[in-house]
This record gives sequence, C-alpha cells and structure tokens, in this order.
Amino acid sequence: MGGHELGVLIEYVCDGHVSRDPIGPFITRHERAWAYCAGHGSGDHRWRHVSAIPRELLDVAGAKVELICGRRDHLDHGRDVPDGNGHVSVSGAKWAYCSAALNDTHDWRSVAPLEFSGIRHDGLDGLI
Repeated sequence: MGGHELGVLIEYVCDGHVSRDPIGPFITRHERAWAYCAGHGSGDHRWRHVSAIPRELLDVAGAKVELICGRRDHLDHGRDVPDGNGHVSVSGAKWAYCSAALNDTHDWRSVAPLEFSGIRHDGLDGLI
C-alpha cells in the first residue's frame, strides 16, 4: 500500500490498561469488531463499547472523559440509564460521554477530567 496504513474503526477500548505503552497500542478483534488497548496488555482486558472511532483519534485522545453532554433532555433521560452505560465517543480528540445512551446531537460541555468508572448520572448536573 505504498507505506500508508489503512485506518480502522475501533468499537472497544480497554479500561484495564490505560497507561500508554511506548511500543504502541495493542489492536485486536473483540466481539467481531476492532478493539484498542493503549497499554498493550497481553490479557485481563476490560473492554468498553464505544461509538466507532478512527484508530488515529485514539492515539491522541487521553484516558479520561473531558466532555459531558449537557443537553437537558439527555440529562433527564440519562438518570434512568445505569451508570457507565451512556454513549461514549471522541470529540476534538477528547473523550465525550452522554448519560442518555443516545447517538444523537449533543451539547458537549467541558468538565475536569473524569474516570469513566466515576461518572454518576444523577450527579452530572453539578459538573456542568
């Protein structure tokens, strides 16, 4: 291919190995989709499903959520969605999270970086 890599869309990200490994990420198949482990872990992955994201964006995105959807109807709907089951995507090389679990138009608001596991849907109003 003349030295050009083909881009792939990643649908799973490993939460078990978030520190970037100097030799690069581990890319593999999981549940018939591409999966990305920044820490190049050989096992014990904790795969989290995300919106299909180009691999190149994951190489520049941090490990924490920096954008939360502040759309009022999404926040209200998100209170009935279990914590951690919202819609995850990348916007401007930052992780973005919508508690409503809807792949819809969002109103992204910057927040202090959060661990995915620390996001509580009933407390999002106080963060944005």
